[in-house]
Order: sequence, then C-alpha cells, then structure tokens
Amino acid sequence: MTRQAANLDWQALGALGWDAAADAFNRCYQHYVVPVHATGAELAARCRAEAVDPALSYVLRDDGGPVGVALVARRGVRARLAAFAIAPRARGKGMARPILARLLSECDARGDDAIELEVFEHNVPAVRLYAGQGFRRVDRLFGFRIVTPGATAAEPVERPLGEFAERLARDPVESLPWQLQPETLAGLAAPWRVLATSEASYALADLSQADAVAVRLVYTAPDQRRRGHARALLAAIGRLAGGRPVVAPQLVPEALAPAALALGCMPAEHAQLRMLRRRP
Repeated sequence: MTRQAANLDWQALGALGWDAAADAFNRCYQHYVVPVHATGAELAARCRAEAVDPALSYVLRDDGGPVGVALVARRGVRARLAAFAIAPRARGKGMARPILARLLSECDARGDDAIELEVFEHNVPAVRLYAGQGFRRVDRLFGFRIVTPGATAAEPVERPLGEFAERLARDPVESLPWQLQPETLAGLAAPWRVLATSEASYALADLSQADAVAVRLVYTAPDQRRRGHARALLAAIGRLAGGRPVVAPQLVPEALAPAALALGCMPAEHAQLRMLRRRP
C-alpha cells in the first residue's frame, strides 16, 4: 500500500449529508471517460433504488479534501461496486489498487458470495485494475440511439413503476444488470416514468432532460412479441421527445442487443463490461 493510501480518512457515506456526498462524488468523477454528475437529491435517489448501503460506502479524504469515492450496494449475499472513482489530483499515484483491495476484503469478511461492477471497456486502466483483483467479464452492455418511426403514434399512458417491476419479475430475463433488475426498478422515482400504448409493451423513460430522452428498458409480454408493439411505443416516445434524441444507456445485455438492432436502433460509441468476482 502506498503511503498516501495508508493515510487516507475513510468516511462512511452515511455520516455525510447528501449534498456533501454529491460534492465529493462529483469532484472524484471530474474528467472521467464519460460525463458524470449528480445533485444530492439525485445521488440519494440512485442509492435508494440500487440498494447502496451508506454504512459500507465511503468518501476517502486526505488533507486536501476528497480523494476517492466508493459506493457499495448489497442484496442478500450479492454485492455491487456501484461507483468507484479517484479524484484527478490523486490519479496515477497507486491509490486505487489498495483501496479496492480493502473494499473486497470487507465483502469477503461479510460473506458476500460475489461482487459485480460495470466499467466502460475503453477505460483500459480501470479494466486492468479490476482484472488484477479477480474480476472476470460476464457480459458486454450496449447503449443505443433509438431511431423512432415517423408515423403517427398513439398517445402513451403512464403506468405505476411497481406494476412494471412486478410484471418483469414474473417474466424474468436472464442476467440483467443490477440497474435493470426488478428490485431496482421498483425503487425508482421521478423523473423515471413507465409509459405504455397497450397492455403488451412498456418502456421506462426519463423525458425531463433538455438534451435527450433516456429509455432504460423496453419490455413486451412474451406472447405479444414480434407484433410491432415495441416499435409503436418507441414511435410514441419519439413524438413526446419533440426533436430530442432518444437514447438507451449502456445497460443492454449482449444477448438482447439483436432485438434493439431489429428495431432500427443505432449502437452507441462505447460499451460497458459487466464484471464479476466470486469470493475466494
């Protein structure tokens, strides 16, 4: 362990207010490979939905302020490194490896069977770091720019998030990433909304941003697939977008990517790797 890493102050996330936690989070994610920013309210909502445990998550500090942030989520004996970043001023100084090693040691001591994470595949130093600590790739997660048809579409109606999560749980999709699992969806709040044009197909969307509409998940009942329901729903969302691009973040498992391509979606520039480490 480097001297700098050994002298860090590990402050539990639960000891901070959400605004202070978000300030540290944003500082540590400055100049990351993709833009990352959150308000205190946004960070709190994300942590609640994703089961981030404030007692197991940390802001790491030295005399100059925040040096790193690590958010650890947990469900049963399964954990996820929901966020891990080192502040720009501390990068390249050998801090990430010992910090990560301590986090993994704590997971093992709790009896977690496995811990997973997502990392952008073009973030080569991070991929190497995780591989060196025993993480192995289990999936590749794609994002898309959704090309919505120009035809007239029915007005979508809003459905309860809980109802959508329950429906997805009754028809489980193998190996969904943590952010798309029914337990996470059930905990989401506004601005995420479930939209539907029929009882056959649902979409989880955020229409609140000025630059783009985000669609996290589109689900069609098994007996209604390949009948145009998803295409019609995306057309309705495209109309609501009012000219803004409609995008899906890099959470679509590789096995489901062909379905997105069949709808005419265009792959995003970068993909994520979903990686898993099992307890030794």
